[in-house]
Order: sequence, then structure tokens, then C-alpha cells
Amino acid sequence: MDQKKEKRAITKIKIPHVYVLLFAIIIIAALCTYIVPSGQFEYVFNEATNRKLVDPDSFHYIEQTPANFLTLARAVPSGMEASVNIIMLVVLVIASFEIVNSTGALNAGIYALIKRLKGKESIIIAGMTILFAIIGGFLGWAEGILIFIPLIVSMTRAMGYDSLLGVGIVLLGGAAGFTAGPLNIYTTGICQGIAGLPLFSALEFRMVSFAIFTVTAIVFVLLYAKRLKASLTNSYVYGIDTYVQEIDENSIPKFTARRKIIVAMVAAGFILIAYGTAKWGWYLKEISGAFIILGILVGIVGKTSANDMSLQFAKGAQSIIPSALVIGIARGVLYIMEQGHILDTVIHAMANGLNGLPGTVSAVFINLIAIFFNFFVISASSKAAMLMPILMPLGDIINVNRQVITIAYQFGDGFTNYFWPTSGIVMAGLAMGGNIPWEKWAKWTWKIMLTWTAVGIAMVIAAQAMQLGPF
Repeated sequence: MDQKKEKRAITKIKIPHVYVLLFAIIIIAALCTYIVPSGQFEYVFNEATNRKLVDPDSFHYIEQTPANFLTLARAVPSGMEASVNIIMLVVLVIASFEIVNSTGALNAGIYALIKRLKGKESIIIAGMTILFAIIGGFLGWAEGILIFIPLIVSMTRAMGYDSLLGVGIVLLGGAAGFTAGPLNIYTTGICQGIAGLPLFSALEFRMVSFAIFTVTAIVFVLLYAKRLKASLTNSYVYGIDTYVQEIDENSIPKFTARRKIIVAMVAAGFILIAYGTAKWGWYLKEISGAFIILGILVGIVGKTSANDMSLQFAKGAQSIIPSALVIGIARGVLYIMEQGHILDTVIHAMANGLNGLPGTVSAVFINLIAIFFNFFVISASSKAAMLMPILMPLGDIINVNRQVITIAYQFGDGFTNYFWPTSGIVMAGLAMGGNIPWEKWAKWTWKIMLTWTAVGIAMVIAAQAMQLGPF
């Protein structure tokens, strides 16, 4: 009897709401500023990479700067301020997309496509996953792929799946490509530039990694899709995803000529945004503005009145605000560590801990260090500027090639960009996919994250065994 009660109690344990989790982490970070000595590195401008890099020999302890009550109170507002561009992207894209959705054009077009490809859902899912892996690996898009989430979620819903699968296709496909980064200028390019390595060297090794990571993602999402086909009650978001339901053939809107024009406009809008990002240097502000214009134009073609467009825009924004706030709250963790000057101290201690370890063990530890720091500093380029100048000379001492250190860093940095609750990419993606709770995402993806981590470590060990170079 006691065993039954204990088992029942265990099953009732739930992952805390992400707000609770993040506020707890902020408080823990603040407490650490009273325990961990304050210290800092000096930064020097590097003309080759056009950015400030850490001087690895400059670390020094400074007067303790613990986070007081006022610092703690500023954490969330400061996090919001630092994350305002991505919060803006999330809110404005979803708000604008609400106008598009109100015309029924996307649903009509997607249903027409699915009817034509009936029975080939697995091919569609695998193809979309590969597409986002390519975008992540060769274009280096991280935040950029978020704009596709509403569209892909609409597609998976229409095929009879759930919102979570749609988000997974985009984020997990992107994670596979971004981490391997065959031609990812934001990770591979920056890290190799800091290390003094030839740009995009060891391409063959990264292409093999790209294939392995992508196949893993495809298998993972297809297995979940198969599980949903067996029964929608198997959905991780069953009961909270209002779209987890069977398709009602009678409710499918007709794919009229007007709706075909709207779908063509949306497709043209995505192409323009992709081109603007690649060729004109568009980023979050430009992308957000483009979506607003797209929403207005679609509303005009769809014969939506100005008042109705305004109401739909407000409805979309209102639905996403609670999830968008998470992005700023998560950024507050880094604010506390920066104000307490403990981040550099932890980096310095970890780097010193690698001294004297065998090369293979050190390479694996570098991978794990990147995973750990990714919780606090999600930006790959910012983290590279902090860690790589310290790890490179250390690698020269412990006989680990700079190319291997780059691989270890990238594979540690990449995957958890798409898992940690402190990641703006994750929280924005879940928000744009229908306000999916992070705990549901974690419950679904922890297995593939562990698998990817294990495979990544195996690849790091292989790179060290091969003495992957040129140096």
C-alpha cells in the first residue's frame, strides 16, 4: 500500500512553469554572486574578426560586486531591454500572421496540397526537416527560421498532427544543421577566424556530422508523427493544443482564386525576406517590418476591412505576449551574472581545470563546458568571443588541435541552443507555435538532445584521434 502511494506521489511531480523555473534560476545566480569571487578579463579588438576578444592572460580578481535587491529587481526589465528585438519579431510576426490566417487562404492551400500528397506525409515531414537543416547549416540562420514556424505548424495541424511536431520540424531540423555548420559563418566562420584556421576548413568532417545529426532529427520527428497517427491522445500537448483534433472535411475552406493569390503573396514574402537577409543584411527589425506590410497587403487582397485587420492584429499580439515575455525573463539570468562579475571567474576556473588532462579528455570537457555556458550565454558569437581566445592557447599546451577545439565548442554550443529555457530561439519558437509550454518541449526533446550530445562527443573523440587539422 505504501509503495502504491509513493508511486502515485512520484507521478504527480510536475516540471514547474517556465516563469517559476527562470525566476528561481535568477535568484540562484544572484546568490552565487555572494559566493563566487568577482573577476574579469580584458577585451582587445581583433581586426581579423572585427570584434572584441578576450585577452586570455588578462584575468584578474576585482572587488566583490554581489547582486543587491535593486540589481535583482532590474534583472527582468534589463533582460527585456536586451531582448527587445527578438520579442518584437515574435509579437509582430504572429500579429501579422493572424491577418493572413483570418482569410483562410493558408488553410485552404495546405489542405489542397495534403489532399494531392495524401499518404505521403512522411516524405513531407522528412523533406521539411532536411530543408531547415540546410538553412541552419549553410545559411547559418538561427532566429531567422522562426518566421517559418506558423506556416509549418499550420501544415502539421492540417495533416492531422499537433503543433509540437510543426515546431520540432523547424527547430530540430535547424539544430542539426546549425550545430554541424558546414558553411555557417556565425559559428564555424567566427570560431575558425578567432583560431586562425582557414575558413570552412575540415568541411568533409562537418558534412559527415551534418548527415548524422540530420538523419537523427528525421528519425525522431517521424517516430513522433507515427505515434500521433496511432492516436492523437499520444500528443505531448494533448488537452492544451486546441488544434489536436481530427480533420473535419466539411470545415475545409475552398481554395478559391483569391486565396491562391494570397498564398502566392505569402510565398513571395518569404522569398523576399530570405533574399533580404542574405543579400541586403536584413535582420530582426527589417523582417518584422516586412511581415507587417505583408499582413496589410494580404488583408487588402482578402477584402478585410481596416478595422477587422486591426482587430486580428491585436488578437494575434495578445495571444503571444505571455510567451514572448519569457524571452526577456530568461535574458535576466545573464544580466545578474554580468553585474556580479562572476561569469569570467567561472570561465577562468574551468579553463585552468583542463591543465594536465589527456588531450581526448580535455576535448570532451571543452564540449561539456560549451554546453554548460550555453545555458547562460546563448549567443554563439558572443560565447565564442569569450571562450575561444582562452581555449586556443590552452589547446596548444595540452596537445589538442585548434580545429578539434572548434569542433568541440560548436557541438557543445549548437544543440542546446534549441533546448535550454534561457534560449530566446526556443521560447520564441514555442510561442509562435501556439504558446507551447517549455516543459512539454523538454519532455519531448530530452531524448534527442542526449542522443545528439552522445554522438557529438563521439565525433569530438574521433576528431582528436584523427588529429583533425590543419592544426
